[in-house]
Amino acid sequence: MDFSMVNWDTLIVRSVELLLNGLWCMSVLNLTLNVKMTKSKALLKWLVILGGIIAFYAAANIGMSFLTYTLANMGEQFLSRHFLLVLGVTAFYFLYNMLAMLLPILISFFGGMAVYKESFNIKAFASVFIGLCVFITYNYVYHLACIPFMETIEGTSDRALQSHWVGYLILALSLGAAYIIYRKKVCVPLKKLIETPDGRLDRFVKIPIISCLALALMISAMYTYGISPFTTNFQFILVYIAVFGCLVLAYGMLYWTIFRGISLSAQTMKNKAELDVANQLQASILPRSFPAFPDRKEFDVFASMKAAKEIGGDFYDFFFVDKDHFAVVIADVSGKGIPAALFMMSARTLIKNAAGTGKSPENTFIEANHRLCENNETGMFVTAWLGVVELSTGTLSFVNAGHNPPLLKQQGKEYIYLDHKTYKRSIMLGLRDNIQYKTNIIQLSPGDTLFLYTDGITEANDVNQSLYGEARLKSVLDHCSDTDPVEILGRVEEQVGAFVQDAEQFDDMTMLGFRLNALSQTLETEVTLEQTEVVSDFVEHFFRTKGFEDKIIYRLLIVTDEIFSNIVKYSHAGKAAIRCAINKNEMILVFEDDGVPFNPLDNLENEPEKRDP
Repeated sequence: MDFSMVNWDTLIVRSVELLLNGLWCMSVLNLTLNVKMTKSKALLKWLVILGGIIAFYAAANIGMSFLTYTLANMGEQFLSRHFLLVLGVTAFYFLYNMLAMLLPILISFFGGMAVYKESFNIKAFASVFIGLCVFITYNYVYHLACIPFMETIEGTSDRALQSHWVGYLILALSLGAAYIIYRKKVCVPLKKLIETPDGRLDRFVKIPIISCLALALMISAMYTYGISPFTTNFQFILVYIAVFGCLVLAYGMLYWTIFRGISLSAQTMKNKAELDVANQLQASILPRSFPAFPDRKEFDVFASMKAAKEIGGDFYDFFFVDKDHFAVVIADVSGKGIPAALFMMSARTLIKNAAGTGKSPENTFIEANHRLCENNETGMFVTAWLGVVELSTGTLSFVNAGHNPPLLKQQGKEYIYLDHKTYKRSIMLGLRDNIQYKTNIIQLSPGDTLFLYTDGITEANDVNQSLYGEARLKSVLDHCSDTDPVEILGRVEEQVGAFVQDAEQFDDMTMLGFRLNALSQTLETEVTLEQTEVVSDFVEHFFRTKGFEDKIIYRLLIVTDEIFSNIVKYSHAGKAAIRCAINKNEMILVFEDDGVPFNPLDNLENEPEKRDP
């Protein structure tokens, strides 16, 4: 076999160029996917793949040289009589050129699949896309940059570089420039793309594969008909530049669209994740167990919040300051998302902590406002309403810090707004330090109902952008025959929903209802036999002043004496609290102590059998 017809010089040049392209693919894939094994092991795999593909190319090139030599010896007359043979050889040449152009892509693909540990779709997309980048750099940027340094080959219509070292230098510079552009402009969006879940990435994998095949097919067709940078025909060079340039521009716009879409999708997912976290933060701190205090019959409380897609900073709260004082809070933080949720948590904690120490509503807001103004670089603020009910007298003390005025229904009357026309109102919390808040005081009677809400209710709008408004809210409440907070809030939510219909909800809808059922008094005492008379006097005085008959009070005092005596004898308690209340015609008497828990119902099976008289 005569190897003299093989163009060893071209084979060596092409092999070195493949080696440079392969090293570029290795560097870029390491930058994109990161090596998950020892560097020596990864480098060894890369060298094996590079050596294998270069050897394959060398064998194919030598085979093509022998085929060309054989066809040349057949003569033109023989070939002219065998059209199908010529057609087959032309197709073979076409496929060979296409495969030769795809070699850099194959290096990138096989290297990416063999070296890295990511999922198949991630490795496939990144490897083929990076192979496409080196394909464009090598077949377009590098070849165009070489044109000024080419000279015509004697006796042919082709041109080539007279100095291979100049070609290697131009290729190295082209790949270096491509690496810098990739690192600064492409790497980050590509990482965002490949970091998407594998199930979503599979639809993108076919795009770089189709791109590579389409480019190789087009360039191979041009090369087959002599349209390339290596021809002396200037028109052919212009056609090559125009066609390849248009393809590169089209694919550049395609991938820019993909990366742009992925970037926007990632931002959307991030925003959604923030909203989900904010929703969870918001929901986690709100009391949601109802009835909240089943043993306290003196009042009913119920609250709800319907969160919007774009979460705000609404919150409500209710808690005992002590056994005789009950606080209700509703507030709305400016802003949306995580910042509003965090500011909401801070405001809620500050208000609850301050009020829990027994501070008046105005001093509670003064302290909370001071704390919120500290290091408030975001300029956020919160509108809030805080009310404290003295359960023994029905006295309601409240402060309004820029919040929507609540509605109050007293026995036999319509709802009225506790607005700034009648009651003092101050500015929001966190807006400015050293604000003096003023407490308002009103008297509640059993049966009175208080309705609190945020602007998500009154500013709810329908498809025509009409607001629900305060007038509609008052009308709905006035037509509620029941004063139970659960029924009231359900009715308002139903009516707001009917008004809004298909319009999108832009703000949280938060409501809180409080109804005073009865006035109560509590006696805290030491658990001793000497205090039995004190306890009896307390119970008798409370119910006698409420107008109950002597025979009923007498029977109740027997019960009181029996229960307290058992607490003294058997509970081992040190302190006890006796609470008296009236709910309509119902007498409420509650004993609490810090003794050993005991449930007499647990011991029914051990009771002695009753004897017949």
